[in-house]
Amino acid sequence: MNQPKRLRRNSTRWPGHDYRHRGAYFITLVTRQREMLFGDIRDNRMILNSWGTIAHTAWHSTTPLRPDVTLADLIVMPNHVHAIIHLIEAPAGVPPSSITDIIRGYKGTVTAAIRRVSGIHDLDCIWQRNYHDRVIRNEDEYRRIAEYIRENPARWQHDCFNSLTIAT
Repeated sequence: MNQPKRLRRNSTRWPGHDYRHRGAYFITLVTRQREMLFGDIRDNRMILNSWGTIAHTAWHSTTPLRPDVTLADLIVMPNHVHAIIHLIEAPAGVPPSSITDIIRGYKGTVTAAIRRVSGIHDLDCIWQRNYHDRVIRNEDEYRRIAEYIRENPARWQHDCFNSLTIAT
């Protein structure tokens, strides 16, 4: 009897790269089924709701917990988050953070806080299973990505994560 084929997810990871390595990383996290959970875009600006405020605040709570992480540009959009993370040299004796550990901690913190404030204790995970990452390789690429993050609300009408976008 034939076993059903399992869906295999294509990895977006850079083969052979150690994601604990010092450097800058562009991260995108998407809500489950691209649900609009964090607010709305009005007049080309992101207006956070209470859950969006949790997502924004939780991101900034990362650095006190991880001395080898600094955070740069961030935008919480209605159904996704874009950010740049810098991994820097860890103090002696402290194991280095990995991008996976940082994202896992962030997603868990946001989900737990939303459960707490909403009173919805059986709330399923609000995030898609994986995340998108890109190792930023040079200053020019860094500038382009930072600009993309800052301008994301103004481009929302044409954003690939906007499920309300109507193809023309």
